[in-house]
Amino acid sequence: MAPLCVAYRDHYPRVFARECAIFPGVDKLLAGLRRRGYRLGIATTKRMPWAKRFVEALGLAPHVDCVQGTDNFPHKPAPDVLWRALAALDCEGQWMVGDTASDVLAGPAAGLKTYAVCWDGQVSDELAAAAPDELAPNLERLADLLA
Repeated sequence: MAPLCVAYRDHYPRVFARECAIFPGVDKLLAGLRRRGYRLGIATTKRMPWAKRFVEALGLAPHVDCVQGTDNFPHKPAPDVLWRALAALDCEGQWMVGDTASDVLAGPAAGLKTYAVCWDGQVSDELAAAAPDELAPNLERLADLLA
């Protein structure tokens, strides 16, 4: 394993709870979608134990039905993690929401539309080149698309 991966896997679990926060409006959107009956999942390239701890530490666990990490199968942009999340949700998905080109590329590979968020308001060339169905600075338009 590359030295950077070793350092990351050592450092990240010790600091994620105090160094990371959800983006503005995420919890409100998720709560609203849950009230409307949507089944919601998180599909991440983090390993399952970290993924679950991360979601719980951020207070997102009550808002989602499934947390799917990537253990022993291909990471995004391969669709495997999305397929596993959809199977756990026992539903057909509509949208993959993400903020990286890998997220955007994984969506159509799994048969989903893609909603790319550029949180800082700056659209990166890489994110735009991945050709999401929607590209926005926040999640406000997603709620409209699902209405």
